[in-house]
Parts: sequence; structure tokens; C-alpha cells
Amino acid sequence: MAFHESRVVLIETGRRVVRAGLGLGELLHVPSVEILARVGLRGNAFPGGPSSNGNSNQRGPSVRVSDYLVGAALDDALANGETVDVYWPFAEGKVSDWTQAEAVW
Repeated sequence: MAFHESRVVLIETGRRVVRAGLGLGELLHVPSVEILARVGLRGNAFPGGPSSNGNSNQRGPSVRVSDYLVGAALDDALANGETVDVYWPFAEGKVSDWTQAEAVW
């Protein structure tokens, strides 16, 4: 396969949206996946308060990537009226919490 026939996954992380798609041959493809760059954590998941790699000042058990809700799962939880704390890990133009960023990616 020639280089110009290769397929590459392109991921664009913005402050509010993460887009992904295949590209290389034609760089201006419409993204095939687009989600809001936010994560959610159920309010009752960590009664003592969550703690993750990026927020070492918080007390309580460690939050794992798999504890966060993302995309459709987060949308469904919010639509059902569940208590969910929503975080935007890229809102300030830099990664504010690496565990949350990993959950989005």
C-alpha cells in the first residue's frame, strides 16, 4: 500500500468538542465522530469526594477513567435527572485533569 492510500485516525481536541475521523488522502474529511469534551461523575459514586491524578488537593478515593460517563452515557444520565457532576477538562485551553482527559479520548 502506498503512503497516499494509507488511512490515519485524526483526533482534534478542542475546549468544548472532540472530533475524530479518518484522513490523509483528503485532509478535509467531515469528522465521523463528534462529542462534547466533557465528562460526568455520578454524585453518589464517591461520598467522601473524588480524587484523581490532576486534582490531588481533593480527598477521597481515586477516580478511575472507567468511573466517568462520556458521550451518550452522560447525555442519558443527565436526561434521566440523575445527579451528575459535569467537568470540562479542556475548558481553560489546557488539560486541567489528565484522568478526565483520558476518559474523553
